[in-house]
Amino acid sequence: MIDLEDLQAPPASPGFREELQARIETGERLVRGRRRAAALVAVVAALVIVGAAGVSAFRSQTKPLDQAVMCPVPDQGGVNRLDVIAKAKAPTAVYNGHAFPSPAQALLQVGDLGAQTQFVGVTSAHNGYLFNTDACRSAAPASVPLSHTTLKTVDVVTGTHGREVDKECWLAATVRIRMHVTFSSSGAPTAAQIALRSGAKLRPAAFIDWTLKRIAVYTAPSCNRG
Repeated sequence: MIDLEDLQAPPASPGFREELQARIETGERLVRGRRRAAALVAVVAALVIVGAAGVSAFRSQTKPLDQAVMCPVPDQGGVNRLDVIAKAKAPTAVYNGHAFPSPAQALLQVGDLGAQTQFVGVTSAHNGYLFNTDACRSAAPASVPLSHTTLKTVDVVTGTHGREVDKECWLAATVRIRMHVTFSSSGAPTAAQIALRSGAKLRPAAFIDWTLKRIAVYTAPSCNRG
C-alpha cells in the first residue's frame, strides 16, 4: 500500500515561477481594468449631471479655464497610487435600463471601486469639467508647466470606439495638477491639457493632451504600471 506521506511532487519546470508571476500580474490587471471601467461610468454620469445642472443654475463656461490644485495621494499597499485615465468617445452604454453617454474623457483619480476620488477631469459633455477643491487645495498654475518635455509618449487614442489608456502611478504623498480647458460657444469642453507633478520637487509624472477626436498621454517611469 502506498503511503501518501512518501509521495513527492515532481520538480517545477524551469519557467514555472516566471509563468506563475505573469499569470498573477495579468489577473491583477484584469481586475483593475474592471474596477476602473465601472468607475468611468460613474465619473462620466456625475460630470454629465453636474453639467446639466449648470445649464439652469449657472451661466455656461465659455472662456478658457486654467487652474491648479495640490492633492494628497493616499497610501495603498505601501505606495502612494494615482490612476491616469484617458478614453476616446464610445457608443452610449446601457446599464440597468438607463442610457449613459460615453464621451471622450480624461481624469486623474485615487482609490478603489466604491471609494474613488477624482482630482481633475474633463469630458465633452456640457460644462463637463472638474477641479476637486474639497479633496485638494488651490495652487498657482504657473508652478506646473503645461509641458511633456522629459516624458515619453505612452499612447495616442483616436476615433469613436472607446479605446482607453489607463496607467497606475506610484508617486509622492502630495501631487500638484494643472488643467487648462478650452470650451465651445455652448459651454462644452473641446480641448484640455492636464499636467501632473509629484512631490516637493515637482517632478514631471504625466501629461494628457485631450481633444474630442485625439488624446495623447505622456508619462514618466513612475506611471508605467497598468
